[in-house]
Amino acid sequence: MKKSVYVLTFLFILFISPSFLAKPTVEARGAILIEAKTNTILYEKNAYSKFYPASITKLLTALIIEEQLSENHIITKSQNSVNTIPKDSSEIGLKVGDSYNKINGLYGLLLGSDNFIAHDLALAHSGTIGKFAELMNTKAKALGAMNTHFTNPHGYHDPNHYTTPYDMAQIAKGAFANPTVQKIAGTAQFNFYVNNKNKYIPIKNTSRLLKSETPYYNPAVVACKTGYHSDAGQTLVAKAVYGDMELIAVVMYEKTPNQYIDVNKLFDYAKTYYGVEQKSDIYTLKNKTITPWSEPSITRAVEKGWANNATNYNDTIYTEDLVAMLKKVGASYNGITMQEVYDLVGLKKGDLITRSSFAEIMTFAAKKWQLTLAITTTKPLPSDVTHLSDDTKAAISYMIDRDLMLPSNFLFNPNRILTFAEAISTIDRLPL
Repeated sequence: MKKSVYVLTFLFILFISPSFLAKPTVEARGAILIEAKTNTILYEKNAYSKFYPASITKLLTALIIEEQLSENHIITKSQNSVNTIPKDSSEIGLKVGDSYNKINGLYGLLLGSDNFIAHDLALAHSGTIGKFAELMNTKAKALGAMNTHFTNPHGYHDPNHYTTPYDMAQIAKGAFANPTVQKIAGTAQFNFYVNNKNKYIPIKNTSRLLKSETPYYNPAVVACKTGYHSDAGQTLVAKAVYGDMELIAVVMYEKTPNQYIDVNKLFDYAKTYYGVEQKSDIYTLKNKTITPWSEPSITRAVEKGWANNATNYNDTIYTEDLVAMLKKVGASYNGITMQEVYDLVGLKKGDLITRSSFAEIMTFAAKKWQLTLAITTTKPLPSDVTHLSDDTKAAISYMIDRDLMLPSNFLFNPNRILTFAEAISTIDRLPL
């Protein structure tokens, strides 16, 4: 294998405060945040794990009914629904025989989260709950939800009624793309008209994100749906719009009021670090964490497929993320393994990486891949690294020699945690 000289142009690494780096801490067991126009994942936690959705199921029910049931269809609360639906289900107070039209039914479904309305809408559409559930699963797959299985239109607990945060985000994206569904899901209160009694039932949206009197109110939220049962915990889906950016957040298995806190954290995170740009009819994600000094390296890394444009590049990088990068970059060199990193610097999955450990890892990679790291000038070592091992000092000397990580006030800060931007900008310079 041909040996190369590791030659770097001047690169100044910025020092970013920990508060600027922090990702949101989400209490939910499962969560996801996507930008809907580009369908880009901006945050995920157990996004592909199975969870019970509870009443956020009703978003899919609403979409099917809005698209396929005629506008003038009259629905009646049936004895069948009373006999079938558990008595502890949510409802708005309809009596058997009360009738309403499709639009009122959708408001009762999404604002009042009425399980009996969900049941009767499904019967009005398909004749049986089983047939409607089959349609739900077919529709879910068409929307990109490949690991979802629904057995009913309301979400009351059934062990075989499940989804994932990712799937639920795809379902919500499809549901909120329907203007009527989005409008209804974003309405704070509504007067539900009962045809046969010529009276109104006032109903309010169950989501506190739409209630200005609560601390969880978010004026950017344009649609949302809540859910709860003991096996599902609190679940919540919400859509927020910031300029041209459309965000959809899903949190699953929460405790009140954390579902609202988590969703607002996710929205705040996205509006701080991301945006959307439009050229003709094409939308692209704008990553605000890309700075002028890191942009060339990040652009090349994204083009080559070993970096993701949705990454917060100011965020600290975990060992497994660095190893994944090195495996892709050095695929023809057999990459670098987690075991090698552990043997070298004692880091394992879930550990953050210091600058000194990163220097050692890069030196190891260069040796493994037979790349020569030539030091061209003699620069004094910063005083805060003189206590380190000779190998570590040699690696740091090389990095300083190449102006890769310049000392701040003559200190290298070897224990400072490495960022994605620093890692990518360094790896990009490897002459592979």
